[in-house]
Amino acid sequence: MGLYPFLFRAGNLQHFVNILCRYLKEILRYQAKHRSETVSSPFMQPFLQQYRYQSALLLIWTLVLLVVNPQGEFPLNDDFSFAKSVFNLCEGGRFLLDDWLAMTLLTQLFYGVAWCELFGFSFEVLRFSTLVIAGAGLLLFFNLLLWFGAARKLAFFSTLLLAFNPLWFSLSFTFMTDVHFLVWMMAALLLWLRYLRSGTASSYIIALILTLALVFL
Repeated sequence: MGLYPFLFRAGNLQHFVNILCRYLKEILRYQAKHRSETVSSPFMQPFLQQYRYQSALLLIWTLVLLVVNPQGEFPLNDDFSFAKSVFNLCEGGRFLLDDWLAMTLLTQLFYGVAWCELFGFSFEVLRFSTLVIAGAGLLLFFNLLLWFGAARKLAFFSTLLLAFNPLWFSLSFTFMTDVHFLVWMMAALLLWLRYLRSGTASSYIIALILTLALVFL
């Protein structure tokens, strides 16, 4: 059973949205209160205090995806070619890039194959894989803004501008390289910044790996 048939049966969608809305309301309620006051759930207080903006971003992104409904076994834009390369490796066992492509595609190819090994090959699975990495990209962008000194509220609304930018939003529903490249680039940048500040070998190694993954994307 697919995601959307499940959600629309027996009021499952309404129940799911109610849970998300209650959680978002809890985040906003905590934000409005003074730090010395407690929220209704003691367990949620430290989490909301540290990650309330990140949680709100992911909730908004999830709700928007439910409204748009990314389900559908069909390609979008040029991602038929990207998907064909994944299909060749995942189903045919051949490393064969489609002639339409003009990039290396290695990182994204293996990323897509990993998803298809778990859930089976389909345009829908590849589309969801990009939506997941796009959500991660929003968190990376938010943290980059904080790193460069932006206030949390400014970083939050700036990240929403990225999320609903027509290019980012539309390309997040494809398996094309654009969103993947930007997300890997932001991840590498954050790790290089951390390395420049801390000088630790682990930060250097991870940043280098992310950069190489970006080069071969």
